[in-house]
Amino acid sequence: MAKRLETERIDLEKDGHVVRKLSDLLWEVNISGPKESPFAGGQFTLEINLDNYPFKAPVITFKTQIYHPNVSEKGEVCKDMIETGDKWAPTKRLNKVLDKIVNMMQEPNLDTPMNEKAAADYKNKTWEKKAAEDTKKYAKWSSSDSGSCYQAYIETWLIGSVSDASPPLVGFDEEHPSSDLLS
Repeated sequence: MAKRLETERIDLEKDGHVVRKLSDLLWEVNISGPKESPFAGGQFTLEINLDNYPFKAPVITFKTQIYHPNVSEKGEVCKDMIETGDKWAPTKRLNKVLDKIVNMMQEPNLDTPMNEKAAADYKNKTWEKKAAEDTKKYAKWSSSDSGSCYQAYIETWLIGSVSDASPPLVGFDEEHPSSDLLS
């Protein structure tokens, strides 16, 4: 199982996600909000519990607050939307589950809401504004945030582990990250 998990981690990183192993079976993964959605420009941290994976579906929770009809106020993701409930099979891969989450962010399904207020706002056409406001408030990269996506990426690859006591990247330019690294 360790080899499968390592392969899965590498695949997620190849897809552009930042993976932090909190333990062998508990990971944090950063995903970018999809373009042309109210989540565009946001970075969202997911917690992935891999207890008994791949024989049992991963349990995925948004750690970053998100206003979405298919995500509960506690961050729980609708299992039907990402096929981690009864539709789970050990042949499914984490990168495909994260693809489904990104697709869900773009196209909410009101047949299986986990947040009734967000579903009602979606029907009333007021959801996008609230979701975009929450994205700006809770899911933005910040040069003063030591837990940012780039901070985790740099520490993971250059240092080898992520430390909660690491200094923030002051003045980091998300649009041109390589120029910051070279200066």
